[in-house]
Amino acid sequence: MTSSTATPETVERYVDPDDLICPCCRERAVELVPAGAGVDGVPGFAHLDGSTLCGTDRAGCNVEPVEVIQ
Repeated sequence: MTSSTATPETVERYVDPDDLICPCCRERAVELVPAGAGVDGVPGFAHLDGSTLCGTDRAGCNVEPVEVIQ
């Protein structure tokens, strides 16, 4: 009897930072620690003005930006 092993392939894709937006207000998001962010659970993205992205997820964490596909 022969056996085969399936190896999953990971496909990495470049995401243009200019295509990231806040999922709530749809303003552009930038990779930046928001002004006034604490040490624990520091989000890595903010609005252009440096404020935290709008909203939180079910666990109470700040939301992550979403990619706009054009």
